[in-house]
Amino acid sequence: MKAEGSGECNVLVYLVKHPHIYDIFRVRVSSVVMPYSPVQVHVGGQIKFKIMDHSNFQSSGEAIIWGANTPSIIEINPRTGEAKAL
Repeated sequence: MKAEGSGECNVLVYLVKHPHIYDIFRVRVSSVVMPYSPVQVHVGGQIKFKIMDHSNFQSSGEAIIWGANTPSIIEINPRTGEAKAL
């Protein structure tokens, strides 16, 4: 699955040859970050992350601050979302 916008939906998954065997689960997407996962960047390569749906942030007045939990692998500008693979 790939989110293309914020919102909620029910997803029905079933076996084609046995449609009576199924499950339903709810998916909620609160914001969409571009580029989509997975991202491949070579050492020294750059990429810019952005939020496709700003409505959640605009209404709250919250600033968008970017970060990464692996600073030894990727360096990211917290204000712009511009990142460089180390």
